[in-house]
Amino acid sequence: MPARPLALRVATALVVMGLAAMASVAVGAASDSSLPTLLVLVLEPLLWGLLALAGVYALLGRRPLTAAVALFGLVALAWGLRRDGPELPAPHVSELASPWMRRCAFEAAHASSPMRLVSWTAGEQLQAEAALDLVRELEPDVLVLGGVRGSVLDELALELGADGVHVQAGRTGHAVLALGGLQDCGTERVYPIELPALGERQARASLSFPRLDGQAVPLLVVQPDGPSPSELVHWPDLLDATGLTLAGVGRGLASEALLVVGDTRTLSTFHRFHAQLASVGLQAAPPVLTWPALIGPLPVPALYPTERLWFGRSWQIQSVRTARVEGDHLALVVDLAPSGA
Repeated sequence: MPARPLALRVATALVVMGLAAMASVAVGAASDSSLPTLLVLVLEPLLWGLLALAGVYALLGRRPLTAAVALFGLVALAWGLRRDGPELPAPHVSELASPWMRRCAFEAAHASSPMRLVSWTAGEQLQAEAALDLVRELEPDVLVLGGVRGSVLDELALELGADGVHVQAGRTGHAVLALGGLQDCGTERVYPIELPALGERQARASLSFPRLDGQAVPLLVVQPDGPSPSELVHWPDLLDATGLTLAGVGRGLASEALLVVGDTRTLSTFHRFHAQLASVGLQAAPPVLTWPALIGPLPVPALYPTERLWFGRSWQIQSVRTARVEGDHLALVVDLAPSGA
């Protein structure tokens, strides 16, 4: 078969590049508001790999136009999926933010001391010794553990002489260990907050007030629900409802020192979810890759930034990094300091 004229091949390549750019922008604009675009966002690492392989294969086959198209596809994918998300109006104050919660958050309105926060989705097989090693290595002021049993927290609190709370959600739950103690809010140390969930499952966030040099910090820990393969069609609505709930609680607390942390089951390209939190003045800390850290027994580089932190304007980020621990999630390590706002 005779080779196509160079002009035709160039024109075809330009058309394909244009279509790739438009498709990436369309996916980035829809983001987490539809199932097809959600799946593209989740499969992004695979798409990067396929495009890179296509580019290398084309170069080895001395097809520079095909290689250029593959390289452009990589750039278009990265740019289109990471364009600025929508600006959303602040939601109404959620009734889940009780008067006591709002009063305590108001009294803890400003950050006054630096803070190291470690958040780790450890899983229900976590043993207390592994968490103790993490505390000794990283020396956090506050440790948040996801998917853990309450008995592990009891052991940790006793061993370290720290305050801790555990909130049950399904078979496990999440825990907050405060090395400087926890502030009581009314008659409670922690306020569970029901989050949207599918089927008969339960999902919860919780509000507690770790102390730093005697100053309480409002900390909202998130443990949301995620869909099973048969429930994927409901995923966009679940994300939207979860983001709206958290934003409504955040508006009710109205604290510039508020921190929101946990494995939110979201990616940094889920623009609508992040816009909901931004609508109540919460900024996202720079994303770092935390999952999956294992494939079978083998450690691997993580692909997704699922463990996230949002912070009020009373804080500024000093550093964000990960720490490799046992299990398939890396620990998120964030150093914060008062912003002077």
